[in-house]
Amino acid sequence: MQSEIKWALELLHQGGYVLGNLQSPNIIVEKTGGVKLIDFDWAGALENEVEYPYLISSNILWPKGVEALAPIKVEHDRAMFDKLFVHNKFL
Repeated sequence: MQSEIKWALELLHQGGYVLGNLQSPNIIVEKTGGVKLIDFDWAGALENEVEYPYLISSNILWPKGVEALAPIKVEHDRAMFDKLFVHNKFL
């Protein structure tokens, strides 16, 4: 599952997009073991093309550089991925 999520995220980045909100509630695990990323509300064109919303939750421990109206960056997506798996916080 971890490798599928990483692959999906990298595919998104290679396509020129960032997700901006990779959290366990935004990942669907199928009965077959496949995964789907959902909640593309913040997603957009890569680097400096899309920004975080003005009202961003202060209850979430976001990666460094994530704040209201800041550009969504690939490194933010990767840090959120690491938070899910490296720190064993997925599901």
